[in-house]
Amino acid sequence: MNKMYLSAALAAASLIGAASMVAQSAPSSAGTASSTGKVGVLNVRQAIVATSEGKQASAELQGQFTSRQTELENLNKQLADISQRLQANGDKLSPEEANRLQRQGEALQKQLTRKKEDYQEDVNSSQQEVIDRLNALNVEFRENTPEEFRAFVKAEMQKWERVVREANITLG
Repeated sequence: MNKMYLSAALAAASLIGAASMVAQSAPSSAGTASSTGKVGVLNVRQAIVATSEGKQASAELQGQFTSRQTELENLNKQLADISQRLQANGDKLSPEEANRLQRQGEALQKQLTRKKEDYQEDVNSSQQEVIDRLNALNVEFRENTPEEFRAFVKAEMQKWERVVREANITLG
């Protein structure tokens, strides 16, 4: 059922954008070509993410990485604490203690950097999986010439005209 609504919404958005393009590129009533044209752009990724499926997937992603975000925050706090201790008490610390804190801070920095990189790679991978899964909801991408696009829009307008009329869909 959700696929039907998503398909209908995307089709309607495409139809509206396409109709605007066709209307803008059509000759005016005086027989001259329109000197300015407008193109409607639909951010498909944003439209998909705005669906209930997209919102659910976003919540799942956030839940999946919450513990790792907390871990990174804790490492940052530990590193800041060591840095603060070195700055505030640097002249009061023994050379051995200062060197120990310095080494500990460097080790934490390496660990934090590595974990941040791993985290970012995993987030990117998971986001791509979600995008691929959502794109599989009947979204079709095409590259074509303006003439092919006009023919496609004309066919889509004919196909969806009855649906729009029967559902009493209006712009407004």
